[in-house]
Amino acid sequence: MNSPQNQSRVAFQSKRLRYELLDESHITDEYISWLNDPQTNRFLESVREVQTQESVANWICKTHSDPHR
Repeated sequence: MNSPQNQSRVAFQSKRLRYELLDESHITDEYISWLNDPQTNRFLESVREVQTQESVANWICKTHSDPHR
């Protein structure tokens, strides 16, 4: 879990938490299901439309290419 590749994605880490930059390796069926659960995500913008692996990958690409995000 602490390979050099994984370390390059770490944005913040403490004793109890580890925040990684979101990338395509995080797009799983479970993640998509979570994004599409209206009760879980009722306050997120993503609840307005059905999320797919493609839409999430596009969002990640757009977010990573925007220097203001």
